[in-house]
Amino acid sequence: MGSNALVASLTTPVRLAEISGALALVLFLYAALVTVERRGYHTELLTVIVGLIAFESIMWSQDAVPVGIFHPKLAGQNFRLYDVLIPIALLARLRVRGLPRRVSALGAVVFVFCFWYMCEAVIGVMRGYGLNNVLFEAKLVIYVGGAYVLAAGVRAEDILGDHGIRRLARPLAVVTLVLLALTASGGGINIPVPTLNVTGLAGVQPDAATLFLGLGVITLLVELASPRRRPTMVAAGIVLMLSALGSSQRAALVALAAGAAFAAVGWLVPVNRKRRIRLTPTEVLGTATVLAGGTAAYPLLTGASNWDLSNLPLASLLSRTFTSTGKAQSAADRVAQYHAALPDVMKHLVLGWGLAIPTTYIAIGKTVVTQSPDDVYLSIVLRTGLFGLLLFAALAVAAIVVVARVFQDHPDSKVAALAWGCGTIVVAILARGSVEGIFEKYRLAIELGLALGMAQSAMASLARRKPPAWSAVANAPPGTEPQERSNDQLAAFGASAPQ
Repeated sequence: MGSNALVASLTTPVRLAEISGALALVLFLYAALVTVERRGYHTELLTVIVGLIAFESIMWSQDAVPVGIFHPKLAGQNFRLYDVLIPIALLARLRVRGLPRRVSALGAVVFVFCFWYMCEAVIGVMRGYGLNNVLFEAKLVIYVGGAYVLAAGVRAEDILGDHGIRRLARPLAVVTLVLLALTASGGGINIPVPTLNVTGLAGVQPDAATLFLGLGVITLLVELASPRRRPTMVAAGIVLMLSALGSSQRAALVALAAGAAFAAVGWLVPVNRKRRIRLTPTEVLGTATVLAGGTAAYPLLTGASNWDLSNLPLASLLSRTFTSTGKAQSAADRVAQYHAALPDVMKHLVLGWGLAIPTTYIAIGKTVVTQSPDDVYLSIVLRTGLFGLLLFAALAVAAIVVVARVFQDHPDSKVAALAWGCGTIVVAILARGSVEGIFEKYRLAIELGLALGMAQSAMASLARRKPPAWSAVANAPPGTEPQERSNDQLAAFGASAPQ
């Protein structure tokens, strides 16, 4: 009877019109993306996706996105724009390029992890956790796996070009400064436009802060590795990296600290007795002087009667982030989640319970049921077992190995810096995951997939430029430049040339 009612609801004239319109839009989008692939606009597509995520994360928190282009709704089901855009883009690439000839080690680990995650989705359905809940969590495969494939199919040199993602750095840095100024002044922006519905826009959303951190660190490292630096790009990278100071979430600041530490390692560690990322003492002193001067002048510019820590920019926001009552309750919630979930973990330690398993705990005198513990590692081992956690660890290790190898061996310092920036994103997101469940946050999951894919793209670039040791090119006389091995299918789907 229930299935008959469902069929009847889907076959009403209004529903049929909605479904027909949606199918027409999907076919149009597919045709457009096939054209994009055939004309070689892979870099532009990647930049558009990052730009869309940036715009959305600036405007709304994840749960506040209104129904519309970023949050379509069809036949009573809610979607995200990227639930449709990424799979269609992959189909378009498959139509134009075909399947890859071979898959890289990192690509294989990503595939195995996604496959195991889908197996746990089946287990979740069999255990009766609810199809909608299971499908919601299973979309991680689209966000991480799909984004990885899209980014890995773009040449690293093109990512660094004029149409790459770095072209977003300067406009987003300007937006960040405006939002931080609004936060410091206590103001906000209202946008009473249908389908947008934004009120009191100020500050940087936590998801936007981590996204900006990734874009900022790539922009900054690549510029510092370039022989000719653009001061505006360096400034934009610094502003984007520090945008987390304008968020109200400790997880974003944890990501900033971990990412900054990993990026600093790339600056401090020399490669073949030379630093890939160069920062002169004059630049360090100048940056420190600007920050110190701005901090000292802030009370005077704002009319404060005396110099006090409370008068510093964003000081009250940072104080609330770490010392407010709400944050203390949030920390207590996490402890309660650990105590509630650990007995369940031990019952199915190896294979896990499946996706969407509910966790019940007591928080502030009330019972709370959640499918999303505030710790990605606890979430992984609870859902996918110890085997799934080991696969996720293997994914992280494989990514860092790829990043380190490219950083050490690639002849182009800019590509090496791009790879190190991708490693910084991975480390920052994994650090944030220790205090927050990131798999349910589709923006962070897509950012993780894109970072993994761009790291693999840099590895493919190294493979094209560095022939195997046994080849005739490798044994050529010194000064002979090896020819690049161009094969689009090697870069597509995370594939790399034979090592």
